[in-house]
Amino acid sequence: MAVLLSVIFLSFIGLGLPDTILGSIWPVIQKDINAPIYSAGIITLIVQAGTVLSSLFSSKLVYKYSTQMVTFFSILLTSSALIIFAFSYNVWFLFAAAVPLGLGAGSVDAALNGYVANNFKSNIMNFLHGFWGVGAFLGPFTMSFFIKSDYGWRSGYIFTAMVLLFIALTVFLSRKIWGSKNNNSSNEKTYISNKEALKIPLVKSALVTFSFFSYIELTTGLWISSYFVYGLGISSYYAALITAVFYGSITAGRIITGLFSNNFENYKIIRVGELAIITGCFIMIFGNMYLAVAGAFIIGIGSSPVYPAMLHETPRRFGESASLTVMGLQMSVSYTGGAIAPLIFGMLADKFSFNLLPYYILFGALIIFISSEYLNHNLQKYKPTK
Repeated sequence: MAVLLSVIFLSFIGLGLPDTILGSIWPVIQKDINAPIYSAGIITLIVQAGTVLSSLFSSKLVYKYSTQMVTFFSILLTSSALIIFAFSYNVWFLFAAAVPLGLGAGSVDAALNGYVANNFKSNIMNFLHGFWGVGAFLGPFTMSFFIKSDYGWRSGYIFTAMVLLFIALTVFLSRKIWGSKNNNSSNEKTYISNKEALKIPLVKSALVTFSFFSYIELTTGLWISSYFVYGLGISSYYAALITAVFYGSITAGRIITGLFSNNFENYKIIRVGELAIITGCFIMIFGNMYLAVAGAFIIGIGSSPVYPAMLHETPRRFGESASLTVMGLQMSVSYTGGAIAPLIFGMLADKFSFNLLPYYILFGALIIFISSEYLNHNLQKYKPTK
């Protein structure tokens, strides 16, 4: 079991590594290839469109090929996408590379989240996403090293691609240790389609919370570096480090939450996290540059337990038989929100100011808080079957 968990955690490090690179060094890439500032939002939109598509088909892929093989091919696809990024000399190559990057991310995310939600306790889900945070932290940290050195951002992408290739091979070689629930093809009677899952009470309400959570996390992750560069006037090097601090706070928060989460109900953890996000936004709005860094840190800390707790609630909310399909739907709307929201903010910032960022995040935080409380209240009326 320990070996299996190590492989799963390593896979989530690989999932996190490319997720935060683009936003952390976009000011550098944008100048190098002479792309419009808002192009980062378009790239993110393409990535998220790919993840939505692959998430919607993730349950079928897992039932047919197994969680382990879906994870292997997804990470391999992501690695190839980063190679294309490294050799891109205009924005159209970046748009093309975003397609396999999104397709690779969506399936592995939904497959591993479904596997962990059905087979492990709440603390393992938090640790899982804590290791995503390790990758998310190491991505910008690694790229800041390559930017400061003579190697440049392209070498950083190649290095990250090689790391992902190593992780993919590790997953492939671990195929004998995943257990009986690795492949559900022998239990096809329990398969529930996306259309059937949408008819389950309160599933649509849960989808709203996932959509707006990604609105918050992905908008912050993509544009926080640009906010400090264009809005507050600090260097690209330090802005990349601040992005690393943001994702580092998410990592630390998830690891700490994982130590105690089995002692608290998920809905209480979600509530505290949402209130922390709102507090961080107000600190960024009313504080100076140094307090803005602290606010970004608090937003990361607040974000840290919310997503894992919502994911782990899926089997309890909607039943184990529906959980894999619902998980795919949750991933798809999460990526949809994460695609549209950063693009809209990029256009707003390009037209007005990057100083709008904390207000934009606050709006999303208030929406998710209201929708989450509505969901928790009404779940008491609904008891799912297995």
